[in-house]
Amino acid sequence: MTRHTAWLVAGLLAAGAAARVDPVQAGAEKPSGILVFPRIEVDTARGVDTIVQLSNHSTGNAGLRCFYVNGLGSCGNSPSTICRSAADCQPSIGCVDQCQEIDFILTLTRGQTLGFLASQGLMPPVIDVPPGSVPPTHTDPFFGELKCVQTDPVTDAPVAGNDLIGTATIMHTAGPDAAAYSAIGIESTGRNDGDDTLCLGSNATGTCTAAEYVRCPQELDLNHFFEGANVAGALIENELTLVPCSQTLGPPPAPLVNQVELTVFNEFEERRCGTFSVGCVGDIHFADHPLFSIGVQGTLAGHTRLRAPVGSEDDVGHALLGIALERHVRSGSPARSAAYSLTSEESSAQADFIHIPAPPAPGFARAAQPRPPTKFSMPAALNHRQTP
Repeated sequence: MTRHTAWLVAGLLAAGAAARVDPVQAGAEKPSGILVFPRIEVDTARGVDTIVQLSNHSTGNAGLRCFYVNGLGSCGNSPSTICRSAADCQPSIGCVDQCQEIDFILTLTRGQTLGFLASQGLMPPVIDVPPGSVPPTHTDPFFGELKCVQTDPVTDAPVAGNDLIGTATIMHTAGPDAAAYSAIGIESTGRNDGDDTLCLGSNATGTCTAAEYVRCPQELDLNHFFEGANVAGALIENELTLVPCSQTLGPPPAPLVNQVELTVFNEFEERRCGTFSVGCVGDIHFADHPLFSIGVQGTLAGHTRLRAPVGSEDDVGHALLGIALERHVRSGSPARSAAYSLTSEESSAQADFIHIPAPPAPGFARAAQPRPPTKFSMPAALNHRQTP
């Protein structure tokens, strides 16, 4: 061993002894204890729906508690007008997050894969599960997140298991067009006290001094074409969907708003920066921000780095997860889309927390509830965005 190598090893050992060491951060395409689908879309009037697939990779039964979180808000001056961002409302009128949530419970047998349309869910007698186990999304249109936690199939309490994997496919009948992505997996560390607070990493003080799940990433990276780029005769459109790692599920309090710092590099390594706010579901359309314009950046493609600031709290974190959607639009031809996960560079320096409602009493079975008719009006800009 050379002297340089010895110093390096000694330095790494000293750093490891001084810092809290938690397992590596969340990522896609691996069996995990928590699955996050950042983008679920339903708009049956416009032919938009999402196929969700959940798989149990264990040799025994796996329980799941799943939560739909609706990221659509309403314009501040018109509660009946839904919006995905302030751009869908009148000038100077904000889009107010609603963060409505519904949850369901189901059990997957060993090796079972279950698939369903988000707009329809699965009701008996299609499969042998309790009534209402997979309800439809609670509004139509719907734009939001689906999160599933592995639980004990008898008690519905969280368990230390890594048996779940999932995919989502966003479909548009016009075209037709489909964009599929793998659910983001947050792995269990092998320990879980079964209570209603899920610890994603650990802090020196507070509720989570022992990690039950791996940390979320501190930084996310995305390679992409700039908005308005022409690639093989197609104009490029991009969207970025972000969801918070720390979350309170159940009757929602005021939604936590996270800030994300973006650094955008063009092909000459010139950098430009911006800051965005993310509520229960963040929806960033590159076309709405000059930061992503090919005219501003001056090159065909670039690289975006997203970083969530680290706070000093010991009961909430600020890390984010997300996926990107790239659409190729040709005049006179159907659009073509692709969804893909963001890469992560480092684990968050701060633990994140997911608070879930207490499990229902033993023997409880939710009754299947029909979805009430939606009475929302949709602005033209929102209609255009949901149609390729």
